[in-house]
Amino acid sequence: MSYRIMSFNIKTFNPNADNTDDNLRVKHIAKMIRDNNVDIVAIQEIMKPSALKLLMSELAGYTKEIEPEEESIWRYSKLEYSGYRAQYWEGRWVKPNSQWVSSRGEEGFAFIWNTKRIQLAQRRRYREKNSKQRGYARSNDIEPYIERKKNSMFVRPPFYGRFETTGLCKAEIRIINMHVVFSSVDEKRLLGGKTRTELTDEEYMNLPPRIKLALELVEKGEKKRRDAEIYNMIKYVLDPNDNYPGARRNAYTILLGDYNLRIIPPEKAITSGMSFSDEVYLEKGSNGPAKYVSIQKRKSTLKSPPTKGDLEEYKNLIGEDRFYSSYDHFTYNKKIEYAISDKCGETGDEAEYRILDFFNDPNNDHQKYLNEVSDHLPVMVQLNLGGMS
Repeated sequence: MSYRIMSFNIKTFNPNADNTDDNLRVKHIAKMIRDNNVDIVAIQEIMKPSALKLLMSELAGYTKEIEPEEESIWRYSKLEYSGYRAQYWEGRWVKPNSQWVSSRGEEGFAFIWNTKRIQLAQRRRYREKNSKQRGYARSNDIEPYIERKKNSMFVRPPFYGRFETTGLCKAEIRIINMHVVFSSVDEKRLLGGKTRTELTDEEYMNLPPRIKLALELVEKGEKKRRDAEIYNMIKYVLDPNDNYPGARRNAYTILLGDYNLRIIPPEKAITSGMSFSDEVYLEKGSNGPAKYVSIQKRKSTLKSPPTKGDLEEYKNLIGEDRFYSSYDHFTYNKKIEYAISDKCGETGDEAEYRILDFFNDPNNDHQKYLNEVSDHLPVMVQLNLGGMS
């Protein structure tokens, strides 16, 4: 039995149900989820719970909000948190509890899953020794953070969900949904309302030397922060949860999302300015030495149209020239490498390059996709659980 997991940064997704363009965007996203037979979707940059509800309504029609008393999470969490249930689909949204002042840390996360094949895992939560009720309690397991004390490591803390397959033979699928903030420093104050990526080459060349130096220092510092955040996410979040007991079930733990860094071989990562090693070795993991690998090196972010220059040249870009970089990845323990593939099509085609076909446009119009959906393509992996039914 195989299960498809999609990671999707939907750029500042905050649709208005009364807006025609927003409704078209929601329809496109729902169609991509359905057409690719996705079992679990991990979403980044979903700004409000109403956006999740609108997307689920497009997927499955009538959508009901889950009441707080239905889940234990509301009883101890001070976060903004919402849940929805529809026919064959469920979803949860959370606003991260960022320890940083910057509002960049508060963009929302969401999970959506197909309830015909996936359900929330049942966790065993040990009651305190002095409690009148001894033993283990059970509750649905999806949490907006891993441990409160770890949150300060990240500008935007992750959203963690433990799922299990339905049917008689069960396996746990644990997903850590993250979006590393590209810049925690306000570049717009330096650049009069623009970010570095919005500047043309000419505008950058004409900047005063002191501003260029400040940008260079910011970028070096920010790259180190992003690099450190991903490493800490692997060491302090992925590794402990990878070794968390699975209640006699096989468990597969995957870190995914928008890393805002490319992944490259370890020998090149030392000298690269904007990359992270695709292999991380922990000499002292939570259960001894461990190696974690990252995949999905194909470019998944689309180039934006130039503010100045030849727009026609931009429109005529083809193939990889349409893409900016590869920032969307999956990371997991090398011991489960045998079960994971980024080739999701029956013919072995890589899923992210077939996504644009949903427009039924022979030209695969990247500008249309950029305008109507996102600046990121969704990326997928397939978890192959041989012999399970």
